[in-house]
Amino acid sequence: MSYSGYNYQKDVVALIKDKNEAVIGYKLSDGEILSKEEAIKRAAEGEINDVVIGTSKNGDQYLHGIPEATGGIDLESLPIIDDNSLR
Repeated sequence: MSYSGYNYQKDVVALIKDKNEAVIGYKLSDGEILSKEEAIKRAAEGEINDVVIGTSKNGDQYLHGIPEATGGIDLESLPIIDDNSLR
């Protein structure tokens, strides 16, 4: 069976931040809520559109949007959801 022409990837539609404004999770286009760690894993598997995995100076990984100029998204411009969504 061929799935060519179908896009089964999901988009990040909102960020979940803690009280210190650190991103701790993401909401996907299908309503699924992922922790930061799970989102990084799923992005590495190619399941999330328009993101790449970055590594901060202290070695922590995070999702980074592909630049809007190339058709991507600016994750920091997305709506913020209360961190209670992860509980």
